[in-house]
Amino acid sequence: MHAFAILLMLSAAAGPAVSQQLPKCPAKLKKWSSFPAVTLVAPPSDAPPELAVSGKFAGPGNRRVSTVGALGLQCSSVNRARCTDYPMPVPLQPVQGLSGIETIRNKDGVPTDEFWQVTDNGYGNMLNSPDCTIMFHKIRANFTSKKSSVQQTIFLNDPDKKMPFPIRLEGTSKRYLTGGDLDTESIQHIKDSVYVGDEFGPYLVEADAASGKVLAVYDITYNGTVVRSPDGIGLQLANPGAASPNVTLRRSRGFEGMAASPDKKYLYPMLEGALYDTAGRFFENVTNPRTNKTTEYLRIWKFNTETKQFEGNGTLKYMLEVADHAIGDFNMIDDKLAMVIERDNNEGDPGQGCKDGNFTATCYEAPAAFKRVYLIDISSTDSNGFVKKIAYADLMDIDDPDSICPFTNSSKKLNLPAQTIEDVDVYDAKSSLIVVGNDNNFPYSSSRRVGKADDNELLVLEVPGFFNGGKC
Repeated sequence: MHAFAILLMLSAAAGPAVSQQLPKCPAKLKKWSSFPAVTLVAPPSDAPPELAVSGKFAGPGNRRVSTVGALGLQCSSVNRARCTDYPMPVPLQPVQGLSGIETIRNKDGVPTDEFWQVTDNGYGNMLNSPDCTIMFHKIRANFTSKKSSVQQTIFLNDPDKKMPFPIRLEGTSKRYLTGGDLDTESIQHIKDSVYVGDEFGPYLVEADAASGKVLAVYDITYNGTVVRSPDGIGLQLANPGAASPNVTLRRSRGFEGMAASPDKKYLYPMLEGALYDTAGRFFENVTNPRTNKTTEYLRIWKFNTETKQFEGNGTLKYMLEVADHAIGDFNMIDDKLAMVIERDNNEGDPGQGCKDGNFTATCYEAPAAFKRVYLIDISSTDSNGFVKKIAYADLMDIDDPDSICPFTNSSKKLNLPAQTIEDVDVYDAKSSLIVVGNDNNFPYSSSRRVGKADDNELLVLEVPGFFNGGKC
């Protein structure tokens, strides 16, 4: 692979004309279910022995440690002094890191309480996850027992060598993909294919929905130039003293959310990070009229599933409320309205925040503050291409009058203080219900109970304001 320069003539856009204030839509918990953080699945029977244990490279220097549990307990990247209760490496493959969701419905459009969810790359980057399988699952949520379970797992594989770079398991017959190849963050089934959005390349990967066999891999371009992150193909470290190769995305800021139009003709993959202007040396930014501060914005591409071509050159833009926020998922309500999870990078209940800098093993030094689902209109943009933000639901302020969730407090209030909340979809439009889920970042995140690895939760929320055009 060889370095290349990407020259983008990006401009800092003028402030878009949007409302100064957005209404908050009340959200009420209607159903809740979870499955334990330590939920494991066996790798495929024809997979190489390397996949029998995962997390072998998650320790210092990414050096191999093969004995299960030998790396000890792992600590949060946010609350660094708080380690969770499960040591690495782990046997088999953890289901953790669910980073995209599709509600499965019957022929009448009624939710079945089964969901397609995709596991991300494993433990956070290419170097520590080459023994983690890339897979998606059919998850069944029993909202009566409040226990979810894995019904089916499909592993992505590339026997026909469609991936444009040498994969970690290059010399094997089935060529299963791993976290050393991709970081899959979103999922959409269309006809007999499943599409997953990758944030390493970034790439849009199409695979056979039944077997997981890769059918095609699509690059994205901006102004005629392929967009690449530091993990993308064709890049290499510069020699000492030489200029670093030009890239246009931060690491792991490729495709995060990916909505599908109701007729399934179009996919709308959204970047998690702002594009970088290599000439001007800035990330694309804008003045947010709600804060009057500079923030970054994210581009949304449009992919035609019939022609297999991208359209629109990333002209749709989503404005972050704060520059260091990230999005977690993106799904349509109808052909115009959509939902986007926007979040800070913190975790933990604010009520358990450390006081006066007194960091102890029973509090969070960086508790969650901003976890929202925004209602947007992708058909309504200003002259600069910014989609219209209409309203939001606050995931740190959920009503639970029936105390459905075990984490609901005495005031009948619930929050979802996970670091990464990466699942949102329509559950039942007729009843104004959406479904939201966390990426539990196993074994690192500990947002519900200090020192305990987070479980994988699914929350069904009643949000009428999202189904009446944002009249909250």
